[in-house]
Amino acid sequence: MEAVHGSMLLVYGVIAIALLILMITRFKVYPFLVLIIVSLLLGLVSGMPMATIVKSFETGNGNTLGHIAVVVGLGTMMAESGGAERIATTHQLVRREEHSLGDDGRRDHRRFAGVLRSRLRAADSDCV
Repeated sequence: MEAVHGSMLLVYGVIAIALLILMITRFKVYPFLVLIIVSLLLGLVSGMPMATIVKSFETGNGNTLGHIAVVVGLGTMMAESGGAERIATTHQLVRREEHSLGDDGRRDHRRFAGVLRSRLRAADSDCV
């Protein structure tokens, strides 16, 4: 098949995006699978050889997922270890104490730190 150039390639790109959105929203197909299918179809329609399509897809996804994998991995570890829950609990306690001490900017920071420490100890003893 001959390679497509110019405005026709843009038209195919717009059709591919519309197909992607339609398959995900209307037909409830898993988004990653839709991305693979639409990418393959767009590559074939635009005249790319199959080997180039596969290499391009691997490179594009590899570059994107390589950066995201670290974030997903750390998030999963935090969720499984209870770290995310601990961060959320601490954040809630800090916000609650800041609110109860007032927003006039003249807070007694030592008192705030002491109250926060005692609340965190209490929260730790509840978790154990």
